Amino acid sequence: MKAPKNWRNTGYLIPENINPDDNICICVPVPKDWGHARAFLGQITELSKWQAWQADGTTNARDTARRWFDIAACVAEEIDCAMANKGCGCSDNPDRLFRHNPTTDRLEQSDDGGETWQDAPDPRYDSPLFPPQQGTDEADTKCLSATNAMLYFKDQLIGQASEWTTLTTVIAGILTVVIGVLTGGLGAALVITLAAAFIEAGVGTAVAAFTTEVYDRFKCNLYCHASSDGSWDEAALASIKAQIDVDETGVANTILKGWIDQLGTAGLTNSGRVTVENDADCSGCDCVPPCQSADSFYWGTVNSVTDNLDGTFTFNVTSAPSPGDGTEFIGWGDRDNAGSPCCTFVSQSAFEGTALGGAYQSCGVSDEIPDPPAPDYCIHFYIIYGNLALTTPFTCDIVMGALCP
Repeated sequence: MKAPKNWRNTGYLIPENINPDDNICICVPVPKDWGHARAFLGQITELSKWQAWQADGTTNARDTARRWFDIAACVAEEIDCAMANKGCGCSDNPDRLFRHNPTTDRLEQSDDGGETWQDAPDPRYDSPLFPPQQGTDEADTKCLSATNAMLYFKDQLIGQASEWTTLTTVIAGILTVVIGVLTGGLGAALVITLAAAFIEAGVGTAVAAFTTEVYDRFKCNLYCHASSDGSWDEAALASIKAQIDVDETGVANTILKGWIDQLGTAGLTNSGRVTVENDADCSGCDCVPPCQSADSFYWGTVNSVTDNLDGTFTFNVTSAPSPGDGTEFIGWGDRDNAGSPCCTFVSQSAFEGTALGGAYQSCGVSDEIPDPPAPDYCIHFYIIYGNLALTTPFTCDIVMGALCP
């Protein structure tokens, strides 16, 4: 069948009103099978590509496609809801609306046209969980789950991505992979956002971004935040995404966080319980970040470490005498390596009997500044001492925050 005459070689004609105030809603029957559903969503999604619209030398094609991008996301939610038998789509409650709330990361529903919203069944959190991995101990169980979750992402998603050529094939591919771990349905609205990351970067560029080092960091990130049975809860997901922000940039960062959002707790846990690898090694994973580790103090004695439950840690440290003149000081970080881990210095307490002195090095810089750092400043080295060549031991509290990018 030939394309309409006004579409051939040009794309669909740009509508007179690219962004009307309202949409119309129609009921379209779709065969209840994920293969049919993927194909239908793929056709709707084609309209969210600027290449599908007539090029007229302006931004009209892009703006028209953007309007359909939002519609495709809405259709994805409706398909997900209808396939999970949740009473939506062409049902006995046609006024029920669904949306994804990015603040709470929950699927919500409204029965009053969007005036009020309540949590809806969300397959990313409500899908049944697979049996856990059976490791020799807690650490082995966590490592098996983390390794398998990383391999599921690597082999099932990135491993197949090179075959994707259009937004439609990317969406279909992601849906196929996610179905394997979300047995109760899909968080389908998020598929389009994840798929767009591949298309915007270029599929080849996206695939190339995932090096061996990226996979190793992702595995360790998952391992360090896993529960004893190899599962992940909502707090763990937030911590995993925060660590991704530290570990990765660019398209690798976007796709990894999009993958975590797509799976939720149930999907990520199940991806770690799909048996792929029965022999895993996480011995190279350091689960205590340098900003939280007493080992980052190379001089002095760390008496205690307190988690302040706000992303900061308080170290109570007593000084030690220098080998030369016996001056008491506390040393943190790596003076000789400007590329060493960099942490947020938050604050410190003064110690009794003398004024506080010190010197620090900013992130990536070897020049030393002869003062204590300002609050909430990023440093990779800090030496703390008492003015007037103090030779009496002192103790102070030093508060450190997150790893700096």
